[in-house]
Amino acid sequence: MRENGRSMVEMLGVLAIIGVLSVGAIAGYSKAMMKYKLNKYSEQISQLLGVLSSSISDKYYSVKPEGTDVAKLLNDLKMLPDGMWYKNSNVLQSSLYPVSIYIRGNENVLYLHIMFDKDKTSIEACVKAFEIIKNYTNESSLSQVWLERPYNYYYAYSNGKTCGFHDICLTEMNTTDFYVACKKNYDEYINGSAAFQFWIQYRL
Repeated sequence: MRENGRSMVEMLGVLAIIGVLSVGAIAGYSKAMMKYKLNKYSEQISQLLGVLSSSISDKYYSVKPEGTDVAKLLNDLKMLPDGMWYKNSNVLQSSLYPVSIYIRGNENVLYLHIMFDKDKTSIEACVKAFEIIKNYTNESSLSQVWLERPYNYYYAYSNGKTCGFHDICLTEMNTTDFYVACKKNYDEYINGSAAFQFWIQYRL
């Protein structure tokens, strides 16, 4: 006698297959979205550095007093990178992490720093930040680049600078060096012994 329909075992098997495929699809989508955000973040940081470098070299900022709201200024002038938005007077939000910008008039310098989080994507984002800023090593206004760890400064350029015992010339570093530096800072951040922030310093 021919049975109609499917048995319970067969139905459970089909559901199990659908479940596995769904999990794989969700994981793949999440990975693709994170890659998209990372690429977008890279574009935003690169555009932001381009805006700052050109503005500073043109003496647009001149010598501003401490407390100048740079983020607000860029937002008001519609100079923000595509997809980056104004968060508060000195903070912009990229596709991944907030970026703080402020001027210390008494030092005549502009600071920009990216505040990473505890997700492992921050390591890749940190490496990307190093690779991007290395493209600006010939900018005369660029002074120093560093992670928030003691005794590790990465000079943005070596012209007129001597890389000392604790200082590394950014121009001499490669992607592997960037990864090692970022991973070490990430591990220390997870252990609570350091902040995980990427700093860039411009002379005005």
